[in-house]
Amino acid sequence: NDLEDVLTSLEHKIKKDVGQMDYKTNVQGQMTNFKQYNHDPDFHKILKIWLNCKAQFKMLHNYIDKINVIDSWANVLNKDDYVHKHDHIDFHFNSVLYFNETQINIENTDINVARGDIVTMFGFMKHYVKKDNYNNRISLAWNWNAIYENAWSKNENN
Repeated sequence: NDLEDVLTSLEHKIKKDVGQMDYKTNVQGQMTNFKQYNHDPDFHKILKIWLNCKAQFKMLHNYIDKINVIDSWANVLNKDDYVHKHDHIDFHFNSVLYFNETQINIENTDINVARGDIVTMFGFMKHYVKKDNYNNRISLAWNWNAIYENAWSKNENN
């Protein structure tokens, strides 16, 4: 299937791309740079699939016209790796694509995810990944802001 082909392609890229930010950020594991996938065609395919899935945005879909992806990076966690509790307060939203069955803790609630799942949260929400006996726990995350076509602006007469 198309989604599985894109996931497999991205997974290979991620394994090759990690190393630039290993153990230097909230991710205490292997990590790519923060803008690694902004122009990646496979990531763009994932975005198109995700944006066209109205179920993802039941509450917001009628209001968000476009999105602006600011950063997109991936990480790989192995034995005893983890992600510190943090937020993405400078952005409207953060989304994460998962390549394995695993868990993420959002606002002190464990969320189970499977391959191909995407979890989206508000930028202010605290989240982390517990230390565990991981074996290539792979995820691709992106920070994004919503673009509202009918938004009011302090610089315009609306």
